[in-house]
Amino acid sequence: LPASQVADLKEVAASQSGTWTVGRTWNLSSSTDSVNVGNFPSEYPLPASQVSDLKTVSVDNFPSEYPLPASQVSDLKQVSVSDLTKVSTIKSVEATSAGTTAVWTPASGKKIRVKFLMVFNSGTANNTVDLRFTTTGQANFKATLAANSGYTINLIGTNWEGGTDETLYVNLGSDGTINVTVMGEEV
Repeated sequence: LPASQVADLKEVAASQSGTWTVGRTWNLSSSTDSVNVGNFPSEYPLPASQVSDLKTVSVDNFPSEYPLPASQVSDLKQVSVSDLTKVSTIKSVEATSAGTTAVWTPASGKKIRVKFLMVFNSGTANNTVDLRFTTTGQANFKATLAANSGYTINLIGTNWEGGTDETLYVNLGSDGTINVTVMGEEV
């Protein structure tokens, strides 16, 4: 019910005596007989004051455009199609020994920009794995992988990159078989 009608509701006790007015009047004083009310309306029309609040909806009147408010247009980021269509360099390695294994060494004077990576434990035991630039660099994307499990990360647009002349390494917590595939570019 609308809030304006809730105030009109009256509390009714479970046992009632006296006279009620509910469209008709019955005297229920000292009555022990059942009362059957059979004239409830089959429809409950909205009051005229609420009909004007209803909106007509049809498939024909849906807008064909949803323009952004001017306040949000400045939040949009420019996307260069050339960034998405560049041919990536793909590097793959199977690391089997605890410690670091080189995945990708850039050309002299270049740095690696990683766009996509996949790490998979094809060994028979759990192994802790991370990726890092330089053998002692910060451990990134560190995870303990169960046998026959791995992860894939799409980094397009994030530009995860090392410094100039820094090699990308996979680091294993213990001996095992970890396959790493990296896609990216040298910049």
